[in-house]
Amino acid sequence: MKKLLVLLLLVACNPVKQVLKDEAKIKKVFDEGVRKGWCVNDTLTKSDTIVSLDTLYMLETATDTVRKNDTVYITSVKDRYIERKTVIHDTSFITDKTFIDLLSKDIIKLKNEKADLKNTIADQKNVIADQKKQLRQITASIIILIIIGLLILFHKPLLNLISPLKIFK
Repeated sequence: MKKLLVLLLLVACNPVKQVLKDEAKIKKVFDEGVRKGWCVNDTLTKSDTIVSLDTLYMLETATDTVRKNDTVYITSVKDRYIERKTVIHDTSFITDKTFIDLLSKDIIKLKNEKADLKNTIADQKNVIADQKKQLRQITASIIILIIIGLLILFHKPLLNLISPLKIFK
């Protein structure tokens, strides 16, 4: 009985069945599979061919002088060697259109997130600047209130100090 209960519990919690029942989970698994390259369905083949030709010419001249009796015979032999070399470099790329589309969507999503974060940072900088301005105003107000409070508190001793000088006559 316990084994049957454990088996029923394991069958009920099957993650594959849970994924197959939910369309959003299937899409998520498919996208992850495409990112990792599990299957390449719609392929694009791009190839690039580079052909380079190289020709080398070599000329050799051989001169031979022969004397017979009173006559000089000059024989000149020219040899020409031609060496041709062809190099072909072919490169092919096989990519998946679904993978490219998925990456394009990811790039657009990340660019939008980047723009949103830049706007958030700019807004936060403006808020900080406004708060600094308010803090300066509050600090100035507190200093003025402290000075006024000190003048009110010590106005008699200050008047007694100033009156013997007779500045205000």
